[in-house]
Amino acid sequence: MSLTSRSFLTLILSLFLVSCGNSGKENDAKANSGNRISAGDNTGNAESVSGERAGEPVLLQYMFEPGQTFRFYMRHVEEMEQKRDTIGQGGRTQVEYWFAFTPQSGNVLQGELTRVKYAGKFVTTQTGTRELNYDSENPADSSRKTVLAQFTAALHHPFFIKVAPVGSIDSIWGLEGIENELLGTDAERTKLETKVNIREDYARNVLRGTLQLIFQKLSKGPVTADSSWSITQDAMLGYLKVQHRALYRLTGFVNEEGRKVGRIEMTMKSKYTGPKIIETGQGNAEVREYYVSGSGMALFDMDKHRAVSRSLHQNLNLKIFVEVPQELKEATNNQFGDFYMTQTAKISTEVKEIQ
Repeated sequence: MSLTSRSFLTLILSLFLVSCGNSGKENDAKANSGNRISAGDNTGNAESVSGERAGEPVLLQYMFEPGQTFRFYMRHVEEMEQKRDTIGQGGRTQVEYWFAFTPQSGNVLQGELTRVKYAGKFVTTQTGTRELNYDSENPADSSRKTVLAQFTAALHHPFFIKVAPVGSIDSIWGLEGIENELLGTDAERTKLETKVNIREDYARNVLRGTLQLIFQKLSKGPVTADSSWSITQDAMLGYLKVQHRALYRLTGFVNEEGRKVGRIEMTMKSKYTGPKIIETGQGNAEVREYYVSGSGMALFDMDKHRAVSRSLHQNLNLKIFVEVPQELKEATNNQFGDFYMTQTAKISTEVKEIQ
């Protein structure tokens, strides 16, 4: 496992975070005539609202004042372990991001990643311990930028996003600078179709997932203290058919430096809903254990019309029994036999608005 690779388990958690920030069925991102990439269908057909309607209801909505730049800091920590029978690997990564957003019109924001810090430590049975550290503000670390392209490609390359009033990211575009950063010296000779695919992939699998952690999913209807809303979504994560459910609850309002701030708490779970035996094309896989749970909290500033801080914590346990095809066993003199693959992870994210 390379220092920058993400395990299948981490991919599951990352996609779960994104899905909990968007309601309705998720669709693949597509580029249109304006190089705008859809962030998915946010129709919210799975959302429900309940709770005691005591007090004056309020509508929580994202609204932005054009030209008024605001900034966010994010720290994302992943601790993971993978095992194939008794052979294992594990690690810990911490990525810190600094973003600036300048509202345009119609809930469109120009975003820019202004700084990145990365700290990774991985341990494998074969190679022992390896570490990699990077800070975009340290000139001595510049040679490591390409290795960490997943995290650094957007650095100082402005892009655009449209944020729905309920907090979901509807679309992302203006990724040409990021595209050129990813392609490097191959940019001029790369076909347009390939460039479009690169933009789609980066918007869908990297940028959107990171940015959605900044923007809190809100209820479409008015809420009062102790109101709740939920999102249930079916999804495919690789070969796994799962169902996600996130429950949000407005626990009340507090006064923060003269501003009215709503406190939103969240719990989430994901369950496996697919067949017991999965045909992967490279053998059968039996899901023996799949468990994802999490919790979080957000503060929504009623004067600024946006969440000013968020925290998310998640845990995952996955155990799969893999039956190797008989022809492969015979071709390798039974060097490759059936095995168990287990994966565990803990992920925490902290987001806060900064000056």
